[in-house]
Amino acid sequence: MAIEQTLVKVERDIASGDYGRARDRLHGLTATYPNDLALRRKLGEVYWQLQYPAMAGRYWYLEEDKSSDMVAACHAFERWCGDNSFQTLLSLKFRGDLASIDSAFAKQTLRALQSRVEEEYGCHVAFGKRGAEKYQWTPVRKPRHVVACVVCVVAVLAGLGLMVVGLVTVINWLF
Repeated sequence: MAIEQTLVKVERDIASGDYGRARDRLHGLTATYPNDLALRRKLGEVYWQLQYPAMAGRYWYLEEDKSSDMVAACHAFERWCGDNSFQTLLSLKFRGDLASIDSAFAKQTLRALQSRVEEEYGCHVAFGKRGAEKYQWTPVRKPRHVVACVVCVVAVLAGLGLMVVGLVTVINWLF
């Protein structure tokens, strides 16, 4: 079935108040056409009508021109994700190709989230891939971790040295 025919059915479902069916149809379309951001916008509108602001924010997050309702929904979505960049990026469920989308704002938003996740968690999330191929982990080494490890090793060695001195002292005292 062509996208136009499905969108006509979505509009018919919305007009009749069957938002659940419209939601399901739009989910199928976004899975089939992940680069079409207009489908995400429409899905956000359906979730807003269903009174799920966090879910509406999930699908409106990549929109540049947001109404006050859209901004409120996006804030609800961020709170739902615990204001965590990694959770936000994963919850957006963008499975398209970043180079193929038309919106410069959406590209910039996704790249900014991707950069924050790489910096904070050492994980590069590749768009358009599924499963383990989507995540490329790199170890995050920060200098303060190295200093903390050195301090711990020195403290353990000092403790062992003091125990040996104490043991020798007790043995000399007994004999």
